Amino acid sequence: MSRMALRPGAMVVAPALAAAVMAVAVPGVVHAEPKIRTKNVACEASALQKALSTKGKVRLVLKKNCTYNLTERAYNKYSGTSTYFGLLAQGDKTVIGNGATLKWSGTQKAGVLVVRGNLHLENVTVTGGTYSGIAIGDLNGNKWTLEMTDVTVTGNTGSHTAGGGVWVAAGGKLQAHRSRIAGNTTQFGNGGGVAVNPGGSATLIDSQVENNSATGDPQTTANFPQGGNGGGIYNRGTLTLKNSTVTNNTSRHSALNEPKPEPSGDFSLETGHRPTSEEKEETYPDSGEGGGIYNAGTLTLDGRSRITGNTTAPFKTGGTTGKVGGLHNSGTVKSDGLATIDSNVPANCGGPQPLSPCR
Repeated sequence: MSRMALRPGAMVVAPALAAAVMAVAVPGVVHAEPKIRTKNVACEASALQKALSTKGKVRLVLKKNCTYNLTERAYNKYSGTSTYFGLLAQGDKTVIGNGATLKWSGTQKAGVLVVRGNLHLENVTVTGGTYSGIAIGDLNGNKWTLEMTDVTVTGNTGSHTAGGGVWVAAGGKLQAHRSRIAGNTTQFGNGGGVAVNPGGSATLIDSQVENNSATGDPQTTANFPQGGNGGGIYNRGTLTLKNSTVTNNTSRHSALNEPKPEPSGDFSLETGHRPTSEEKEETYPDSGEGGGIYNAGTLTLDGRSRITGNTTAPFKTGGTTGKVGGLHNSGTVKSDGLATIDSNVPANCGGPQPLSPCR
């Protein structure tokens, strides 16, 4: 048996007590955070929803190339009315997609994913949403974030709502890296690809917004006057493009040559508002403007970003069209001078605060 010699007056400390002593915080000493758990998620929609609801910081690894067919709606409430999404992400989560697809396949109206926390999403496709593809935040101004890398948001639609592909609420934050937002639509709303509310922000880096469309409402309501603005992006918050392209998007006019109807009373996800009878006399703003981008907030164009090949179109053949196919601006635009705005129909730039020069 080995022996340990002790100095006179030395104290023996039991192992368990020693560990407890070591765990006591010492001023000026930084202790490592608990290790983030990693969980493999089976190719089942229910398994994914359960994993997203797990408390704490969790890294979720999806089944390679799996299609998660979502048919059950996760309830999410906005200011007294109900909207639905197939997935509800809460807390701090990282999702490694491995080429997986998140698809709304249900028969009822719903979006694919709502973010009510901080989510990093990587290497997935988000599709099939019938109430927007992704919503970040709510109408209470909570500061929630979606960071997505190598993500495709495509084939989503919205009706009487903003952001067919992605909707960013006040306090919400979108950061997209090497991602593609394409082939999404909003009917009777604004922002076919992306919509950013006042107080929200979106930064797109090395990303593409293409082939999206926003169509105005011939049955105009006070909470969505005409609509059809920002075929690619509709911004009333803060938008930054870095080395990104906005191309081949369409804004479609709401046929203003027809009589204005009464407000419908439909709830607006974008504004959280139901129109009142007094709003019947409201002056209706633009429709079908900004085939590429409709900016009523702050837009920063950095690097070699490009707004090209976008257009505005009539609601029906022979109807009225908007005036600006590229960038319609009524807000603030900042640029390092390297961005290009060209080949948009009928005009590259316009609005109350048009860029000068616009090239």
